[in-house]
Amino acid sequence: MVAKQNIVSARQKGAFVAFCLLISTLVLAEHLENKPPARPDLIVSGGQCCCGQSKELFYPNLDFESPPLAPYAGWIDYSAGQTYDGWTVTSGSISIHHPAHGNMGAGNPNGASQHMDLHGGTPGSVLFPLTGLTSGYTYTIDIWYAIHIGASTANATIKIEGGAWLNSTWSASNHGDVLWLKNSFCFIAKGTSTTMELIGSGPLQWGGMLIDDIRIFECPGDQIAPVPSLVPADLQFNCIQDLTPADMITFEDNCDADPVVNFSEKRSGTDCDLIITRTWLATDDCGNTRQLVQNIKIKDEENPQFASIPVDTIVYCSADAGKIFDQYIQRHGGALATDNCKIDRWEVNYSHRPRPGCDTIDIDFVVYDVCQHSNSAPAVFIVADTVPPKMSAPVNVKLPCGYTSRDSLRKWLANHAFIKVTDSCGSGIQWRSDFNGDSTANNIRITFTATDDCGNAVYANASFVQSPDNDTTRMSMPVCHLQTEYNDTVVYQRTGCDSIIITRHFPARTDITEQTITVCDPNVKTLDTLFLANSELCDSLIITHRNYIPAKTGKEIIYDCSISTVRYDTLIFQVPPCDSIHIIEYIPVSINVIRNNLTTCDSAQQGIDTLRLKNQFGCDSLIITTTSYQPVLVTIIDSFICRLPEAYSDSARLKGQVCDSMVITHYHPLRTDSVNIYSTTCDVLKAGKFVRILMNSERCDSLVTEEIRFVPSDTARETIHICASPGKLSDTLFFQNRMGCDSVRIREYEYHIPDTTLLKSQTCDSSSAGRFEQILKGKFCDSLVIRDVSWRRPDTVILTMQTCHLEDVRKEIFTTSRPGLCDSITEAIYLYVPSRLSLHANDASCFHSNDGSIIIDHLENLTAPLRYYLNHQLLGDTSELKRLAKGTYQVYIEDARGCISDSIRIQIEEPDSLYVELGNDILLDRAQEIELKASSNSNTLKYQWTPAEIFNCPQCAMVKGRFDSTTVVQLIVMDEHGCSAEDRITIRIQKNTGVWVPNTFSPNGDGINDYFTIYGDPAGVIRQLRIYDRWGELVFQTENIHLNQERYGWSGRFRSNDCLPGVYVYTALVELQDGSIRPLTGDVTLAR
Repeated sequence: MVAKQNIVSARQKGAFVAFCLLISTLVLAEHLENKPPARPDLIVSGGQCCCGQSKELFYPNLDFESPPLAPYAGWIDYSAGQTYDGWTVTSGSISIHHPAHGNMGAGNPNGASQHMDLHGGTPGSVLFPLTGLTSGYTYTIDIWYAIHIGASTANATIKIEGGAWLNSTWSASNHGDVLWLKNSFCFIAKGTSTTMELIGSGPLQWGGMLIDDIRIFECPGDQIAPVPSLVPADLQFNCIQDLTPADMITFEDNCDADPVVNFSEKRSGTDCDLIITRTWLATDDCGNTRQLVQNIKIKDEENPQFASIPVDTIVYCSADAGKIFDQYIQRHGGALATDNCKIDRWEVNYSHRPRPGCDTIDIDFVVYDVCQHSNSAPAVFIVADTVPPKMSAPVNVKLPCGYTSRDSLRKWLANHAFIKVTDSCGSGIQWRSDFNGDSTANNIRITFTATDDCGNAVYANASFVQSPDNDTTRMSMPVCHLQTEYNDTVVYQRTGCDSIIITRHFPARTDITEQTITVCDPNVKTLDTLFLANSELCDSLIITHRNYIPAKTGKEIIYDCSISTVRYDTLIFQVPPCDSIHIIEYIPVSINVIRNNLTTCDSAQQGIDTLRLKNQFGCDSLIITTTSYQPVLVTIIDSFICRLPEAYSDSARLKGQVCDSMVITHYHPLRTDSVNIYSTTCDVLKAGKFVRILMNSERCDSLVTEEIRFVPSDTARETIHICASPGKLSDTLFFQNRMGCDSVRIREYEYHIPDTTLLKSQTCDSSSAGRFEQILKGKFCDSLVIRDVSWRRPDTVILTMQTCHLEDVRKEIFTTSRPGLCDSITEAIYLYVPSRLSLHANDASCFHSNDGSIIIDHLENLTAPLRYYLNHQLLGDTSELKRLAKGTYQVYIEDARGCISDSIRIQIEEPDSLYVELGNDILLDRAQEIELKASSNSNTLKYQWTPAEIFNCPQCAMVKGRFDSTTVVQLIVMDEHGCSAEDRITIRIQKNTGVWVPNTFSPNGDGINDYFTIYGDPAGVIRQLRIYDRWGELVFQTENIHLNQERYGWSGRFRSNDCLPGVYVYTALVELQDGSIRPLTGDVTLAR
């Protein structure tokens, strides 16, 4: 609509200002086909001014009719320096022709008259003064011209103010007896007077360009461009959605009440790096333009930011690590990200999913915005196994034989003392023992170690005793879930004897363990329960209490010479048990200046030297060294010499690194010394007193006296208590003491017999009933304690509870102690009940209104407080489920227990875009009442026309209104949803009531602008329309057709052929509604 408005306005104004924009407008005379010349009043000269009305200026002898008159059919010649009534010949020669001379005045449409000939070969030039001008005004000069009949071509140049204001040359080949043409020239006066100079040239010396009927018109000057209502400032945005609409800018002009405004918008780049150039170009009727340019830069240079980083997570192997891992990935590790524009997507990178047993997975969470800027944060998902395997009691073997039984020992070792081991996480078990390989020992004690894949180890000590007699050993072994007890017998055979091990299997009990661990995540539940197997390979309950400890924060100061202001950086270190935050403060460091003072014994080297270096912080440092002169130094040394008879002195000159030095040495005598040494020996031959002469540290002899004292050997006795029958009653041991002397130690063995005790008691735990044997450590020997425990039946309570976690589905047994009575057994059964929600969507009310919402209808098995997730993003509250745009959304809820509801995908729709259309801008030829009607894609509408005061029904779809001036009409419509749309058109009143002629048409068959005709009041009639090519040939004519009848106009064809593109000249007579005749002439451009 705006584009068409600008085209219409441009067409309208092009006809009015063509006189100044077209330098050469050809006007053809109606003399062809032996017709009489057209009436002079049909030739319109000067044209209309762009600002105000034109006025013709009258100067004498511009039509060359002043005397002296040339003789009939003859001429008068003028040479350089001569004048002819205001005209001065400046060079060459000219002639004043009688119109009958060669009949060269016959082709002038203004009538045959006396005219001037600018000789071509001379060349001839004339000068005419122009006075009474107004500076800044525009002047148009119309000149009729032809060429001498004896010439084939001629040239002419017009200069105003010597060419400073106007300098234009044209050529002609139309002979004066056939056709005269008109040229129009424009210039702007820069003073009140000037000169007009005409210069001719051509191949014919005595004939050239013919000049006649010069007319000059004055138009008030307008060099003031339209003034805008505001000047838009350049803008910069981060996001395309922040872009604001273009400003509505109006222009005012001192002459033109309605300047033409063209608006264009050019975009270069993508939505993430976009340059938008908005241009407003206003043009008034005088061609003055004012251009406004607004540059808008849209560039997103910011990466997404983490509002909260992913939290490292530790799960235990007893839980469903795979499901928890999927939920952890789905929640982005608890990370939240924001972006100045919009978050596009998340990527999660990890090497593998959780494996059975313990595992550590490094995860990288990457968030992208719509411009593909990214930010990443690492996290660790740990599957922990801190519970060691459970181990049954070992089978201790006692063989009552005197010979070695390697087969029985090998079997016992291969079966790890028949120890049974289970691991709660299903890890593999590696066995290790400290057996030294000696199978002949009577009492072999071995430690068996069972280690799972996660490094958790459990230990058991077992013994393999080879006794001299046959024996039978009874053992008891608890068994989980055993209903009744039974006995099992194993026979170990050795040469000459057997060993029998009778194992009683009885029901085992369960146990409960409580542990406390430290966590750093405040979201981890504080109480957790783990269902494991106990040391007797039975189900056990491990209750874990988690103590939350916040992350530690440290601070470090770094001095930096590359910065000018203090800045901070934050590092996160993963240090058990919790991450630590390390804040680094960077402090700017200035340049250091160090001053050194040196000495020299050379007076020429003294002075100050400067050296620029890097200091300890990497900054430039300035070292200023001041070297001072110092004479030779004198040093005095005292020296001590052994056996020197008397003291004396000596001197020497030494070459130093800096200066020579004088050393004076004073020698002093030293005395000798004596030392006494005392020691002991157990060798009587080495005892005694010995004297030696040694050299001391001053190189003098010293006397050393050593006295060695004899010390005899010693003897000690000790008594050792044993429980086994000794093979011998005493031992004698020999040792060497610290002085190298032998000592004798006599050991005597005292034998003690072990004892046995029988205890009886009752229990309510069936797995604890039975006969048990226990070996106690005594002062000298072990004692055997036999406990006979009888079973007393307890009572049992069954509780059923619900959980939303599949990994928490289990059965737990608790035992309550009651003094004097049997313990009570509570059986807790946890049943899986999923968390559910139901919801519905309210669609957006209008196109792009972003007011859709998601309504939660029902919640099931969810405990407050609740955390709402929309497209995997944690919401602050349910209000963020409103103000939603069209799209697909995924919603789920997490409650206070960590339960996650169903994830529901729901669609929000929006109505189609509402639009209203008023059509193209309207151009009226006069003030009148017109009817306007709106078209829209909706039927149920509310209408509001503005300005309302000019319409008969501002709330109707179709209105009538009277327009007395150019008016912008706005229509706002609203449908049943409250959605609105608007459109605007401009209704312009044509300034000059009558007609207007296009200056361009394109007859290419596209149905747009294919014909050239004249437009205006439909009641007007084109009485005559003729079109000529640039050689003056008539190519089209028509008569008596109404205005605006395009198909009766010129189709761009001549004699059934398409005319060439170019400029064509038209003349027309239009009869207006009031009966007046309006002559029109001009040119039109044919474009294909």
